[in-house]
Parts: sequence; structure tokens; C-alpha cells
Amino acid sequence: MDQFDQGQMAHLPLAVQVISSTWARDSHDLFDFEAHHLHTKTFTVLQSMVCVRNDTEVMMMRENSSMPMGSDPLLRIIQKDGYFWVDKASPSTSSKKLWRVVRDSSAGHHLTEGDIIKLGRFKFKVRQLGTSPLAQPELRLDDANGACCPASLDHEALAATLCRICLLEGSTEEDPLISPCMCKGSIEFVHLGCLRYWIRGRLNLTDGATGGSYFYRPLACELCKAIYPTYVTTGSERMPLVEVPKTTPPFIVLENLVRDSQQHASRGLHVHSSGAQVPTMTSYD
Repeated sequence: MDQFDQGQMAHLPLAVQVISSTWARDSHDLFDFEAHHLHTKTFTVLQSMVCVRNDTEVMMMRENSSMPMGSDPLLRIIQKDGYFWVDKASPSTSSKKLWRVVRDSSAGHHLTEGDIIKLGRFKFKVRQLGTSPLAQPELRLDDANGACCPASLDHEALAATLCRICLLEGSTEEDPLISPCMCKGSIEFVHLGCLRYWIRGRLNLTDGATGGSYFYRPLACELCKAIYPTYVTTGSERMPLVEVPKTTPPFIVLENLVRDSQQHASRGLHVHSSGAQVPTMTSYD
């Protein structure tokens, strides 16, 4: 290339090519990869613009322009100092979130803790990335209590106290009586071992399972409806209330994000181990 050509290239305006694809049917805010009747348009953007959709029609409009009736702003393309970047349609409105599709990306996407990802119609938050050989999942959501202590370290004082599950008396160092919820009176106490056995059955956790891919969700007391804590403390020792399978690193912990209180029962943590030979995902109702 000669000097004249290089000078011409230096003064060429920078531009961004935008390709929009829309379709008529509702797909629950998901990109329809199987749609056959796409409305596709191509735009060349030289300055800051707003991408607007009206039904299946997509337009690029100047900022601060009046939008057509019934149109929906999708995103902004901002140009400044020779650079372009994409931002949400407006910082002052409840505009829809922008999602990066990595299905056909050869580079993929490097996950970090705190990322929000979408698998189909389900949204997940990356709660933990376990890469250390000694790492284990931290099974906590928004557990305010954090831990519950055994009712008393003086097991003799509880010698005549009944467990509300097995109806046997007494508390021992190996299997203490604890008060894990808001129940009072004759149903206040339960053996740690009895409660663990009940929770394992509700979560479909197999005794002695290894690999460590499973679904964990906080369970509530069936009587007082209080959420059971994540951990139990005995003196200075903290242990998980639920005996989950030991997880083989590396692993990822995903929190499924629910939209409303009606879905709260399905809120929990998906633990997936890529170090296990056959990682599985436990289904839930």
C-alpha cells in the first residue's frame, strides 16, 4: 500500500454493522434459532444511535428522537473518541436486559462469580467456582441465621426431652438434640441425625454418593414453615445441616433465580462437578 492509500485509510470514518433478525411468534424472550421466516435488516452505524423495535420492524434512530407510537427501545450504540460500545436503551427506564449469545462463539465466555447466565428460559447466578483441590461448595443463599446451635451442651439436662421425629428421649454428643426452627413446646427439639435423614429423603440425596453433582434447596419446617438453617454449630465446630455428597473439583455452583414468591419452593443451588466421571442434575418439583 502506498503513502496516499494509507492516508486515505486513516481518514475513513469508523462504522459498526448491525444485523437485526426478528420473527412474528412469541418465544418467551428467547432467540428462536429454528425460525424459518425471519425479518432481517442490516444497518451501518456511524454515530450514536438507538435501536428500536416496533412489532417485527427494527429501526436505528438518533438519540433524543421521538419514537413511533408502540415502539420498544432495545439498546443504544454509543460512539465517542473513535470507539463504539453497546449499552442498555436508557438508564432511567426499565428497559430489557441485554444478553450475549455464545452458542456460535468459538471463544465461548469466561465465567466469573456473580455472572448471570440464561439456559433456555431459566436464569442462573454463578455463586461459586471451585478450582482448588480442597474446595467444597458453600451451600448458602440468603440464610439470615447462618447456623443453629444444639439446644444445650449439657446433655444430661435433655435426658427426658423427646425428639419430635423418632420420639426417643435424650441428647448425646454424637447425635445432639437441636432446635432448628420456630416450633416450641413438645415439638421444639429434634435429633440432628433424624433431621438429616428426613432432609436427605426430601432432596433425593443418596448415602455415600461421590462426584458431587446435585441440587440443593433450603427446606422449611412443615409445621412452623421457618426455613431450616444451612449450618449447625457444636461448640466451636461448624458443620452443614445437610450431609451432601463430597464434590470433586473443579465444580460450579449455580443459583436458579426465581421470578416471584410462587416459585420460591424451587429456589436453590445446582452443584455441577466436571471432575466427576458422570455429572448429573437432580430434578425437582
